[in-house]
Amino acid sequence: MDETKNDNTIEKTETASSNNNLDQVEIPNQASPNIVTPTGNNTNQPPPFQPSQPVQTTEDPGKTLGIIGLILSFIGMSVVGLVLCIIGYKKSKAVGMKNTIALVGIWLNAISMVVVIFGIIAAIVIVSYAGLAAKANTSQAQSNALSTQTYSKVFNTDNVRYPDKMVDFNAESTPSADMSPEISLLNHGTTVLNESNGRNTIWYQYTGDVGAATGGRIMYWDYLNDEMAVYYLGDATASSTFTDLQ
Repeated sequence: MDETKNDNTIEKTETASSNNNLDQVEIPNQASPNIVTPTGNNTNQPPPFQPSQPVQTTEDPGKTLGIIGLILSFIGMSVVGLVLCIIGYKKSKAVGMKNTIALVGIWLNAISMVVVIFGIIAAIVIVSYAGLAAKANTSQAQSNALSTQTYSKVFNTDNVRYPDKMVDFNAESTPSADMSPEISLLNHGTTVLNESNGRNTIWYQYTGDVGAATGGRIMYWDYLNDEMAVYYLGDATASSTFTDLQ
């Protein structure tokens, strides 16, 4: 009996040991290798997409161009200065920085260009007006000189000599010809023919003897060339000896 009990005890012990060994055997996972079970702490997933932000730099890439462009606005190089300031401003804006110097330079160069353009237009207008005025004044002075020349020729026809005295230009001296009352004969001893009086003033000189003048010259002011112009009468030439009216 005792042996029988011992044998039963041994069998139970082996059976329990076998059951414990079976419990410790790891059963492989039969799930499909293609299925991934997400977990809350999965670190292999990529981070969510975020839009790119401008790279902040410590140095403004357009600052130097802005400074140069601003300086050029003060030395008459507004076109180049404006271009440099615009480029500098765009470079600064591309990296998210403010370039106040370049912005000020843009305004100053633009204003300078406008001033220069208006100055050029004003200069053209002034020069054009001055040219027109000079042309009109010369035309008037030349007309007076031709009128004096015509009068002197008629006087020579009537008196067989050219005028050599102030009174010879009176209306009574030559009834067939009249001098315009607007024409002023110059006494060179007291007045000089110039642009201030040349519009209506004529400088007349004769050649030959008093009472027997054989010629003369009539000088008027040419405003276009800023000098005196001459008409000759009778036998007078540039090399003749001339005398002012008596």
